[in-house]
Amino acid sequence: MKHLLIKAVLVFLVPVALFSCKEDPYAEWKILNENKYAEELVRISNDSSYKVSSSGLCYKIIYPGNMKKPNKNSYVVVKYSGTLITGEVFDSGTYKYYLSSAVAGWQEAITKIRVGGRMKIFFPHTLGYGEDGSGTIPPYSMLYFDIELLEASY
Repeated sequence: MKHLLIKAVLVFLVPVALFSCKEDPYAEWKILNENKYAEELVRISNDSSYKVSSSGLCYKIIYPGNMKKPNKNSYVVVKYSGTLITGEVFDSGTYKYYLSSAVAGWQEAITKIRVGGRMKIFFPHTLGYGEDGSGTIPPYSMLYFDIELLEASY
């Protein structure tokens, strides 16, 4: 009886153990992105036009704008281009929606300029699409954006 119980437990546990050890297909991509972010921090450390926030957002205001300043609840119109660390453009166009629906990196960055303003930003995956990614954006992706705030309303 004891041997039968041990066999039953082994028959159950061995497959569970084998199938629960999944390899993360994005592990190498994650490391590349973390290393690139660290390199970028070093690169901009000598560039006084870049600022780094406590959250990890890195931004350079090209032109601050001169009209309304949005808040996180504003409806915004933003012209943008986004790239991955490879230089591949994953998306570009015009974002017309509430800023509160955007990724955290955008929510923080766009509130730093006024309508008419332009900026360059980059941030780690924790401020972007995280461990899940989105569409053509792989998990753990550091993202770069060129942004121009065209409109903001409350």
